[in-house]
Amino acid sequence: MKNKFKHALSGVKVGLVTDQSIRLHFMFAFLAVLMGMIVGLAPIQWVVLLLTIFMVMVLEYVNSAIEVFANHIHPDQHDAIKRTKDLSAAAVFLASICAFFVGIILFFPPVFTMLSGI
Repeated sequence: MKNKFKHALSGVKVGLVTDQSIRLHFMFAFLAVLMGMIVGLAPIQWVVLLLTIFMVMVLEYVNSAIEVFANHIHPDQHDAIKRTKDLSAAAVFLASICAFFVGIILFFPPVFTMLSGI
């Protein structure tokens, strides 16, 4: 069991060190959590925010794993590899669109209220 955590944490580190998209998603996740603390999200809002953040992050790691594996198996251009990579990138893209709208729903009302009071 200890090795499974070790390998999982190693994967998190590898993603952060080697993948710019993963770092970008971590940065947005950090900003979203910071914003949640600033506006004082309710517990259920935190659940929605964290589920959304982790959905995007998990899909980005899966997308990156698929890309690494596909490039290893077939480093040259190939239609099936391209389709596979495009589909996994689309999953991240769709999750990111969802996360954007969740952010609007969670953060617009309190930010609007804060700015109205200025």
